[in-house]
Amino acid sequence: MAIERKDRVSDTTTTTGTGTVTLTGTAPTGYRSISAAHADGATVRYAISMGAEWEVGEGVYTASGTTLSRATVLASSNSGSLVNFSAGTKTVVTTLTASEVGSFDIGAFTAWTSGAYRDISGLPSGTKRFKVKPVAMSTTGTSIMIVQLGDSGGIETSGYTGTVESGGTRTSFSSGIMLTQSGSAAFSLDGELTFELTDSSTNTWTCSGVMSANNSAAASYSISGAKALSGELTQFRVTTVGGSDTGDAGGFGYSVET
Repeated sequence: MAIERKDRVSDTTTTTGTGTVTLTGTAPTGYRSISAAHADGATVRYAISMGAEWEVGEGVYTASGTTLSRATVLASSNSGSLVNFSAGTKTVVTTLTASEVGSFDIGAFTAWTSGAYRDISGLPSGTKRFKVKPVAMSTTGTSIMIVQLGDSGGIETSGYTGTVESGGTRTSFSSGIMLTQSGSAAFSLDGELTFELTDSSTNTWTCSGVMSANNSAAASYSISGAKALSGELTQFRVTTVGGSDTGDAGGFGYSVET
């Protein structure tokens, strides 16, 4: 069930122990009580605190009895388990939790001036989106530049689906996400390719982006594709379809969101 979000919600409880808490309906000035803000049966993220005792989790607000369940604990002063709250008045707020905020990291620019590929490894667990941004990137030959994904088992070189489109013509790919429809040592690429985790249960990633080839034709390419990995994403590779042409100029930047 979707989590219900409301602003400036604060309540109190005197419930002890590890069970469902009964709310008093008392809100500080400038705030709303949970009963005033949330619908009956709403799933919320909560934080309960009193002195050194605290718990952050997910539960369901029930109007009858004005209660809040503590179904899932996300973090707590009891090593991530339900807190056995002692006697006294606790503050109860509905809130955005740290696990939902995530992070945004920009990786160092990776030059590709030699070698058949460049790998970026050690992507953080929980990565939900990342971008690859070629800048004046070129190779020595005519093999098409591609991006491949990988998990703890290594880079995966098959099972990619999608197309590259330019001038009304589409070209499909299977060994990696192609950045152009053809290759040439005479041009370099600029652009951005965004990958998003579409289905975490199957580790399926989808991507879309646009590339511009800086040559006499000044062609642009629209890219869309998908890839289901064997496990959680940990790395990606920039290389060519043939895997033998080498980079000779430019490179790429990247960013990662969790």
